[in-house]
Amino acid sequence: MSGRELSARDIRMGVVQLSDLWASSLGPFGADTLVHSDEGTVVTKDLHRMIDHLDITNPGARIVAQGAVDQKERVGDGSLTLVIYAGGLLDRANDLLEEGYTPATIEQGFDLAGRVAVESIPKYASDATGGVDDPALDAVIRTAFARELATEKSFVTAVREAATVVSSDRRDRNRNGFEDLIFEVNPEPGAPPVELIRGVLLERKPVHRGMRTTIDSPRIAVIGGGKKAGTGIESRDMRQSGGRSGKGRTELTYTPDTPEELEAFRNEEAESVARQVRALEEANVDAVFCTMGINDEAKVQLQKADITAFRRLTSGMARHLANAIGGSIAMEVALVEPEMVGTAGSLRTFEVDGDTYVRVEGCAEGVVGTLLFSNAIGEISAEVERDVRTAIVAALNLVDGEGVVPGGGGIEARLAADIRAAARARGDRRAIAMEAFADALLDVPRALVRSAGRDPIDEIAALRAAGTGSGFDCFSGEIVDTYPDGPLLPEGVVRTGIESATDLACSLVRIDEVLPASDPDDTVVDDIDTTPDMERDFKWRR
Repeated sequence: MSGRELSARDIRMGVVQLSDLWASSLGPFGADTLVHSDEGTVVTKDLHRMIDHLDITNPGARIVAQGAVDQKERVGDGSLTLVIYAGGLLDRANDLLEEGYTPATIEQGFDLAGRVAVESIPKYASDATGGVDDPALDAVIRTAFARELATEKSFVTAVREAATVVSSDRRDRNRNGFEDLIFEVNPEPGAPPVELIRGVLLERKPVHRGMRTTIDSPRIAVIGGGKKAGTGIESRDMRQSGGRSGKGRTELTYTPDTPEELEAFRNEEAESVARQVRALEEANVDAVFCTMGINDEAKVQLQKADITAFRRLTSGMARHLANAIGGSIAMEVALVEPEMVGTAGSLRTFEVDGDTYVRVEGCAEGVVGTLLFSNAIGEISAEVERDVRTAIVAALNLVDGEGVVPGGGGIEARLAADIRAAARARGDRRAIAMEAFADALLDVPRALVRSAGRDPIDEIAALRAAGTGSGFDCFSGEIVDTYPDGPLLPEGVVRTGIESATDLACSLVRIDEVLPASDPDDTVVDDIDTTPDMERDFKWRR
């Protein structure tokens, strides 16, 4: 359907259709959607991955999809429920418009209902002031992740610990980038589904077979990193300023004229390496990681010095490792001082299917953590990583002192009841729009119950009759008391979702006519002079 053929109702129906499509993905048992595009075919239940792959042409649907992205960026979660809220509101709005209600009446009714809902949320919130030890934290993590993996105790424990890695003094930065948290696939057979280590996991092997593969309480030096990758342990002082590509590297070529010159060159080469190895020994280094190379002479001398060495780390690897061990990056070996050397609980190398990995963990002084996902959940994807980040942000919301409200549709059921009570107190047609708003909120528990394989009619009735702290637990299929075992949601996620959905729905209800934009090749005839004219404007002001 082209933009020229769309009516105002079509714009709103685009949102309704989008909501109906994505509502089936809500909850831990939500259905996957097959999305086929020019970029390929994906099967996913992740809203943002669908947004990335779908070609959304309906203007109303595009506006709401952007609202979902904004919701994710603002509070970290609730983007799918925002779409369901907005779709439910506009579906009821279309029905009311067909019955003769004016857009102004519907908009005012929705606005009143939205304010009642937002003002009522604190009534059902429980304070979670225990920080990372609060009993409600695990429930919030499980609810935010919304996958079957959330039932694994190791997963919840790992995410809770990961939230502590995102240190409070850098939290604003880390919420956007999570610089101190690394996501990796754990290749080790028999590993738990999810594990957090205070350290790093790198696919690297020692440069010499005779080097130690396991070191307890190692002292580790990191050489190179940053925009100037520094030097490796080599016989000549070679610098690289162009990163991994090697751009800007200085290459030296030496051709001896006599056997004596060649021998002298080799002796100088060996002595150059020996000086660097002695510098590491003086700093009591057990292991060294370089962003550059380690030549054959250095490999032998390092092995004799009982120093395990790894080479050709990326600058990002070097930075994470240095942060993890609490050390500093030295641009070359000669600059290594004892205070620049970091420490860890252990260093261990292991081999899986022909690939060698080094695991550095137990870094008590560092703030870097690595979340390892085992093959039990398949290859780690951006989709799973995004859901884990959502769970971490939800945990951070509680650590920051935000309250929690009943999940599983519980908060929507309570807010709908409050809106209906407020509507009965009004004596005009806006009360009907408020009732429609209340019914739209219940689309969330309907979707959750349906995805869990239960009857929405029965469960919604039971949810309404249950206590104010109740919600539908998708895992058990029962109406439960949500505090502290869940499901629970951060208060701000619900508040922001309702506010945004109300604003979006009201703006689309106000649409009376769709004006098509001209094609680039069309000739536009416009007699209105919109070009600023200083002299004309000056005369008008006079």
